[in-house]
Amino acid sequence: MGLESDRPVYLLGLSSPPRRNRNRDILLQELLRGAEEAGTKTEREGGKDAEV
Repeated sequence: MGLESDRPVYLLGLSSPPRRNRNRDILLQELLRGAEEAGTKTEREGGKDAEV
């Protein structure tokens, strides 16, 4: 059973309250960038006005 699929893969990155350029924010940015490079569609949500 492989991971290959005809369906696109999506990744939603959720961040905690707005503390831009802090460790968690930087890690999330890098995670999403790596996922995009691998062909995954990504979206990032977070901050004080985010609704999940």
